Amino acid sequence: MPGLFGILDLNPKSTSEEEGKIIFTKMADALRHHEEDRLEQASITASNLLVGRVGLPKQNPFEWPIRLDGKESGIHLFVSGSLLEREPNVPINKMPENSALCHWRGFFSAVLTEPDHGTTLLIVDRRASFPIYYAQIKNRLLFAPEVKVLLASLLVNREIDSEAFATFLAQGYLLGDQTLFRSVRRLQGGELLRIESGRLVKEKYWRYSPGSVPDGASQADLEHELGQLLKTATQKHMGEPDKTIIFLSGGVDSRGILGGVLASVQGNGTKLNTVTWGENQGNKDSDVAVAALIARYLNTNHKFIQRKITDYRENFTRVNYLMDGLSDISAFHPHEYQIMVELRNWGFERVLRGDEVFGWSLSASSTEGAFALAKLRRLRDMQGLASVIRETHYGELCDASDAAVEKALFEARDLSPNQAKDFFYFTHRLQCYLQTASYYKQIELDQRNVLLDDAILDFLAKVPDPMRIDKMLYRKMVLHEYPQLAQFPFAKRNNLEDWLILLAAETPVRDYALEELNDRSSGIWEFLDSVALTKIIEALGKKGRHKSVLAQWINPKSLVKQSLKMLAPGLLAKTRARKRARPVIYLSADKIVMRALVLKNWYDTFIH
Repeated sequence: MPGLFGILDLNPKSTSEEEGKIIFTKMADALRHHEEDRLEQASITASNLLVGRVGLPKQNPFEWPIRLDGKESGIHLFVSGSLLEREPNVPINKMPENSALCHWRGFFSAVLTEPDHGTTLLIVDRRASFPIYYAQIKNRLLFAPEVKVLLASLLVNREIDSEAFATFLAQGYLLGDQTLFRSVRRLQGGELLRIESGRLVKEKYWRYSPGSVPDGASQADLEHELGQLLKTATQKHMGEPDKTIIFLSGGVDSRGILGGVLASVQGNGTKLNTVTWGENQGNKDSDVAVAALIARYLNTNHKFIQRKITDYRENFTRVNYLMDGLSDISAFHPHEYQIMVELRNWGFERVLRGDEVFGWSLSASSTEGAFALAKLRRLRDMQGLASVIRETHYGELCDASDAAVEKALFEARDLSPNQAKDFFYFTHRLQCYLQTASYYKQIELDQRNVLLDDAILDFLAKVPDPMRIDKMLYRKMVLHEYPQLAQFPFAKRNNLEDWLILLAAETPVRDYALEELNDRSSGIWEFLDSVALTKIIEALGKKGRHKSVLAQWINPKSLVKQSLKMLAPGLLAKTRARKRARPVIYLSADKIVMRALVLKNWYDTFIH
């Protein structure tokens, strides 16, 4: 994906400059994913720094480098992405304080270096929109936006991180600064890495703190303010309307973005491009159908793209490589990279997407409960995984998972349960799971996550806990600010595949899974049991798990939920809360198998 990469010599007397250039070239080659990618590079001898930037030309509009004081020997700023605003009152001849970085606005990563004082900072924005992974190898620091780029140096130790490995099995993605390699770490949103006098220090310059400074504003005032912020954010990130496309679903998140964008074009939907995708166009209450209904009403230039499983092997292996095996998105959504390629071929350069932070799920009563509500998991609590993990490793992996969870819980020790819930969501689920789906897509298109605009993140600090339960304030804002969009129902189901059916029936997905599990040469089977995994798929086939035509149209479980929601919302909330409080969590067969496939492909690609 586009971003910054480079090498910094921590002790130049013990390193070879020529060797550093060779390593840098290998990293650059690994980071360029198509011929159109532009490589820019610079050498700051006084800082012992080689730094590069890769990406499509329009993804990196800023000069290279930016000399803050205009002097060759002064402070150099290297930016990838869109750094839209910096603290205006900081002297240009000195490095900014951490408090000043809180005022930097945009979706970016940056390197700041001050040769005269030997200080260099690696910085990611509040969301880590453009990731920075780093590894210290003796007297060198390597950094890049993809883990595989560090591996291309052939210097990085490839020992598996047991805490990350266990975390992945439990929840399908990682926590905090984890990668699957023990020697490689990730900068989390709002963090920087300070390099000074040969030492590395990771620092937090900003922390997501929802509800931390409520100012007593009324709900109506907060709704109005949020509506104005959303309109401003959509206008700021819209770019050229004819080259920007909006991801549109049947849910409330994309509805708010669409409303904000409509305001920027004076309500003229013909100037807007929207897209949705799915396995099929589905029932009238599905994401695809509701999105199409809205698009027709507004007369947007709307496209539907079908997710196909015919090329599952090719799509999965490509996306898992691009994602470095960081989440199970590569197994469940392998089609979406090809969708981005298709959109780019149609002439689009930017997308507006909507991962949100307006309040996740139900109210929490404890920090541990908040962790569970954010869909973060301990390995020992996941029913079904013990049977596919080698007995010799299961206990140590459970202990490793517990250690990772305790670190995460410790970070939220000073927060109320509901603040902790939203903090966990933003810090772990959003950055380590949802954004991994955005990272690889940036190879093709500039991704702007409008709902994560800096002004909106600042605003959330004054939204009280009750208004963030299940996105209450945001939902009401959308209904009141955009009544023409509120007239349409929200989707009750998605248009994604039923992976249990695809593993049970004769499909390319099942064929690929069985072939991989039959490959007994992989080193991953030291940890996982291929025979047990194969039996899971065979059992699915024997059950003949095929839905009737009626069941495709009527989901009894969904109907019960909808009835409870209308007739007894309190009972539904209590039922869901009790369910989430259970110590043992059932993990479906498709998730067990798919996570094993991700880890096998990752192991065979990067370790074997």
